[in-house]
Amino acid sequence: MYDPGNTEIKVPESAEPQIPSSAFLSVHGEKNMTANNPVLLSFGGNLGDVEAAFDSALRELEKNGFHSSARSRVFRSPAMGCEPGAPEFRNRSVLGIWKNSPEELLDLIQRLEVEAGRPADHPHWVSRPLDIDILLMGTLMLNTPRLTIPHPEISKRDFVIFPSAEIAPDLMVPGLGMTFGELAFRRKNSSGSGC
Repeated sequence: MYDPGNTEIKVPESAEPQIPSSAFLSVHGEKNMTANNPVLLSFGGNLGDVEAAFDSALRELEKNGFHSSARSRVFRSPAMGCEPGAPEFRNRSVLGIWKNSPEELLDLIQRLEVEAGRPADHPHWVSRPLDIDILLMGTLMLNTPRLTIPHPEISKRDFVIFPSAEIAPDLMVPGLGMTFGELAFRRKNSSGSGC
């Protein structure tokens, strides 16, 4: 079970989804059968009131067309690759439906990150109040200068794998041939924690 007092990521005892897989197809009574759904996002941050930033960003996403269906508990993880003495990160995965393009979702996410206090032009590995990554969009495989889906680091990041496995253990990662539940099992049973 996850221990909030420990900065290491702990694997939840139970990785039961909060919603059944069939619910991915129905949000607010609508059928959505596009290949780009469900959408899985990863929220992270380590400056300020991170959980409040998560909640505010999710509200804004929902106001702008993202329909959330499940969100994980908040996990804690060490700051990897950041400046010396950086505070630990909080991480959460959010599952939902998005009817517009991946680029429109990215534009919205980047606007919300800036509004939360992250500079638009920022170094890659620094502390930040809010960071939202698009992990996957259904079966979509995309590689452009702006966006790669699925996120290329999914299988290396415990802070992505375990929160995602908590809410969507049966969700397959395109190109990997593994579900988040399988990835979590593999990471839990491997010698390295990885990030």
